[in-house]
Amino acid sequence: MPTPPPYYGPPPAAVYGPPASAYVSPGPTVSATPVSPPYRAANGLMCRKYQSTVSVNGKSQNRYGTACLQPDGSWRIAN
Repeated sequence: MPTPPPYYGPPPAAVYGPPASAYVSPGPTVSATPVSPPYRAANGLMCRKYQSTVSVNGKSQNRYGTACLQPDGSWRIAN
């Protein structure tokens, strides 16, 4: 019977980041109007609700969502 190795360490735990919220291809900067004061989200980032106007099939529509402040000072759409 072969002898076991002197020490067996379990493999390191896998660490997964949060899923990507959405991919937005590089494009024009969009302005948005904040509709809530900033708050700290569960992920620890400062976030706020916003409203913007977008054109869908030539019609203007309001878009609502949440954006979070990134460490580099930019805002990223969270949903």
